[in-house]
Amino acid sequence: MPTLRTRIFSATGFLIGLQVLGTGLGLASWVQVQAACQRQLAIGDDRAALLQ
Repeated sequence: MPTLRTRIFSATGFLIGLQVLGTGLGLASWVQVQAACQRQLAIGDDRAALLQ
């Protein structure tokens, strides 16, 4: 039977793990959004060059 302290530690570790996972996912999606924006800008630049 785990003691209360062990339970608190495992719960804390679990929450920290979730937070790290959430941060990682948020960072990954942010990077994808940035890449998509860069691509859109590049496409816009190409179109502007073609129009000139």
